[in-house]
Amino acid sequence: MLAAGALHSIAETGTVCGVGLAWLASGADSGTRLTSVERNPDRARIAAEVFRGCPDVAIFHGDWQRVEEHGPHDVLVLDGGGQAKGDGAADPARLLAAGGTVVIDGFTPATTWPPRLNGPPTRLDRTGPKTPNFETQSHASQQTSA
Repeated sequence: MLAAGALHSIAETGTVCGVGLAWLASGADSGTRLTSVERNPDRARIAAEVFRGCPDVAIFHGDWQRVEEHGPHDVLVLDGGGQAKGDGAADPARLLAAGGTVVIDGFTPATTWPPRLNGPPTRLDRTGPKTPNFETQSHASQQTSA
């Protein structure tokens, strides 16, 4: 459903080997451009090989900021940078098309104050994703083990 709402462009940070990107591609309309960036060169190469032959999918090696080169995007999935965890925060106003959607994968709502999860709290942990002209919704899923 998320990918189906994209008219022209979907971007993802943190490709790894392309599992999340494959999920997005499976729901995207034909002709929707999918861009993903991966900071690890070996994983970027593997993912690019997986998607070879998919003309609407492009994998780039680099940090999350490379998605800006190919925007604006209808859907932006932040799963490997851009979450203000030491490498800067993505600015939805610069990265999204009008009415676009940002998904922050791995953002864990706090149950204590100050929030702590695997180390000291970050600015995003303390404040949540806040920016003018940006409506925030939180959707939590339960992790299950197989």
